[in-house]
Amino acid sequence: LAPYGVDRLQIEALDDTFSDSKTFGSLTELPEALSEHLSDLSGRIQSAQKNGDLYSRQAAIDVSRLLDQARILGMRFDVVAANPPYMGRKAMPARLQALVDARFPISRADLYACFIERAGQSLKSSGIGAIVSMDSWMYGDDYNELREEFLEDRLLYSLAHLGPHAFPEIPGEVVQVAAICFSRHLVPGYVSSFHDLRALKTSEDKAIGLAA
Repeated sequence: LAPYGVDRLQIEALDDTFSDSKTFGSLTELPEALSEHLSDLSGRIQSAQKNGDLYSRQAAIDVSRLLDQARILGMRFDVVAANPPYMGRKAMPARLQALVDARFPISRADLYACFIERAGQSLKSSGIGAIVSMDSWMYGDDYNELREEFLEDRLLYSLAHLGPHAFPEIPGEVVQVAAICFSRHLVPGYVSSFHDLRALKTSEDKAIGLAA
């Protein structure tokens, strides 16, 4: 691909970015240096795909698949809604531990909290995040800095402490749930909405209580 001005180091950086994507999923982050050249690199790859010989075209097709993923990672969204996976740091594979330690230090205690932080990073300035997750980020000592970030840099529209039985498929008291809706756009004087629904015994009752 060199005849089309494609920098080998950029391709290596792109490949390295996605080398652990099956483990990191949407926690994968695009390096800023690569993000700045993404549009130019995409144009050169398209040229190789259109005008190159058999080998160049196939190489360009392979790279374009990674570029498609990179463009998605680099996007900012109007809405991010998620029910992220739960995994305590001690249960994480070594590579995942290293990732969360390096990139999500204020939320690294559990994978779901990393996704809360990542959701905020993925929003447009006026975008809205909606997350249903475990509730330990609300009070655990491991999440002091995450809570501070919400108080200082996020507009919290609503927080519903659902407690147990938020999901009909999950019986018992083990899974304690909270639902948050937030934005990166701060509105001075905004009054957030808080709901304590822990005493309600079924998901149906909690839904009714939240809508009331």
